[in-house]
Amino acid sequence: MTLEALLDATDDRFPGVAAALIEPAVTPDEDSTDPDAIDFELVDQNRGSVHAVQVKSGGSGTEMSAPDAFGIMLRMLRARPRAGSYRLITNMRLHPKAVQLNRALTSPFRLGTAAVEAEIRKCPS
Repeated sequence: MTLEALLDATDDRFPGVAAALIEPAVTPDEDSTDPDAIDFELVDQNRGSVHAVQVKSGGSGTEMSAPDAFGIMLRMLRARPRAGSYRLITNMRLHPKAVQLNRALTSPFRLGTAAVEAEIRKCPS
């Protein structure tokens, strides 16, 4: 798949996407001190993050725990607090608690980004 085809495919799911950034260090509207938190992101014409993604791979039989998944998502949120959406992609088997976390985060009743940010700020660093 070419980059142009990727951008065409994302247009329906993520309106306003102007570019895909691979391993972006920072975007102009962010001040991230964790450049490894995002593997790629879709950005708008002002380089604002529309969709931030982290990819984690593991060997055969590797399992991702809920705390590991939550930690990765938390790093992404802190690195791109104004992203429109976030995704963790993995080939690892998910621990049952990680499956529950995924369901909670993808439910139609999930919190919006601003509410999640507010809850994260309540947590000790």
